[in-house]
Amino acid sequence: MGNLENVMEMYKQMQEFIAEQMERIRNEIAEDRIAREEERKREKKMWNEEKEELKRRIVDLEWINKKRERDRRKNNIVIKGVRWVTGNIEKEVKEFVKENLKTEVEVKKAYKIKIEENKTTVIANLDSWEQKREVMNRKKDLRP
Repeated sequence: MGNLENVMEMYKQMQEFIAEQMERIRNEIAEDRIAREEERKREKKMWNEEKEELKRRIVDLEWINKKRERDRRKNNIVIKGVRWVTGNIEKEVKEFVKENLKTEVEVKKAYKIKIEENKTTVIANLDSWEQKREVMNRKKDLRP
């Protein structure tokens, strides 16, 4: 009988050992799961912060781009219904404004956008806002 009791005692100790090991493994798994969840939360928070920063940068860049476009276009004038003779549109626009509006302008760039029966619409980019304002003030003198 003593041998059976020893076997039963060993069996009981093995069960306790296995139960302790299983509990330790469960605790480790739970701790790992909690650590992974916390890491995911930190990463998600970091990604959301980065996403918000990128959204702000996109909004800022779009605003800057729109402002540049407005600034680029604010010195433009449109001339319609004039017959342009030579290929040097910048020079012709400068001469046209000088002859018809009696004011000097510097034309940075000019290009045709529409051609109809020997009459063309031209967009000319003037050197400064003051020059454009002067042209706009004097344009009423063009019409009879």
